[in-house]
Amino acid sequence: MLIRRVPAVVLTVAILFTTVFALSISASALTFTMRDSMPSTDNEFYYSDKNPFYPAGYGLPNCTAYAYGRIYEITGKKPNLSTGNAEDWYGYNMSNGFYSYGQTPRLGAIACWSYNGGGGHVAVVEYINTSTGEMTLSNSAWSARYGSCAPFYLTYANVNDSNPGGSPWWNFQGYIYAVDSAEVVVNPGGNSGNNPVVIGGGDDNTDSPSLGKNYEKGVYQVSVDDYLTMRTGAGTRYSFVTKVPDGAKLKVTAVKKNQDLTWGETSYDGWDGWVALNYCKYTGGLDTWKDDVVIPTEAPTEAPTTAAPATVVPTTAAPTTIPEVPTEAPTTAAPTTVAPTTAAPTTIPEVPTEALTVPKETEPDYSKGIGTGDINADGVIDIVDATMIQKAAAGLGNFTSKQLKWCDFDFDGKITISDATLVQKIAIGIYNYYL
Repeated sequence: MLIRRVPAVVLTVAILFTTVFALSISASALTFTMRDSMPSTDNEFYYSDKNPFYPAGYGLPNCTAYAYGRIYEITGKKPNLSTGNAEDWYGYNMSNGFYSYGQTPRLGAIACWSYNGGGGHVAVVEYINTSTGEMTLSNSAWSARYGSCAPFYLTYANVNDSNPGGSPWWNFQGYIYAVDSAEVVVNPGGNSGNNPVVIGGGDDNTDSPSLGKNYEKGVYQVSVDDYLTMRTGAGTRYSFVTKVPDGAKLKVTAVKKNQDLTWGETSYDGWDGWVALNYCKYTGGLDTWKDDVVIPTEAPTEAPTTAAPATVVPTTAAPTTIPEVPTEAPTTAAPTTVAPTTAAPTTIPEVPTEALTVPKETEPDYSKGIGTGDINADGVIDIVDATMIQKAAAGLGNFTSKQLKWCDFDFDGKITISDATLVQKIAIGIYNYYL
């Protein structure tokens, strides 16, 4: 009996030591152990009613059942993830705002893809080598039932890959940060690993595109592949305002920290809101903003036009033009009849007054709109907007100048079917925004 009791005591001490050690690193940290093998059939996160795919007949092997169970296993909390097809996961999360999301891999993040012909795939980031940028993702697939792959397998990619570990015909949508913690304890040695290491702890933003922890007011330039989302507040749970294209300059007047992201208050294209500064490059202080806006370049062009006549008039224009004015005035001004002078004021003002009243009566209410893509200004980007863009591209329908500007979804200066296609993708949740 003593021989049997000793291992139990040793195990208890080991568990307590590990727990104390982990808590000494961070009281709020999550214990993350890399999964490198298929979950056993007695694992409740995969093989029980805790996993909605299991009782529905879509349990392992299946990518959605696996990813759902894996996040449950890591966090110990029921995930707010889609229970639908894999291609819907990214859009579902983006629409509901359950977790932050983006294009940069993080430990425990869910990588999401859609397929051109329908369908999709999800996988989980298990390991990131911060020195080389190499990462490992764990996968399961429904097709394993037909022998096309193993029921559990690992894929490998670089953190900068645009399609991390996916097939060439897959469309990478982005990462869902379901392990929503700034501090994650990593056991890099697999299921039996030890020597925990803290990744992403503190305010260093080590898993963000722009490294560094100090963000301040100033001028920033957007640095993303496509567009950066502007929101009504400093966080991904706030509602969408508009999208800001890559390369746009922004004047940031306030800065707030929210978990592992830093947000800046700014304005763009007439819209006010907050953007994640982790996806921007700092270019200078607020005093440099005048060098980046268009207004100063217009001022010099106006100055020469007024300064030039000031120097010419005293020397040459005065003797030559002054005599000509009185000679023409008596000959032409005297015979002028009263009819033209009175008719002009009565007819000319009538034209602009009619022209100005028509747009005011027909112009829609933009107060609920969200900007580019929301052509009918109803507060959502949907198929109706895509249809309106198609009409605008074909030269049909009556649109205001503001609506036509919103139709140019890709900011290329023209309205085409490609703008309508991008809005259609937004409507069904497969187009990528940064945050």
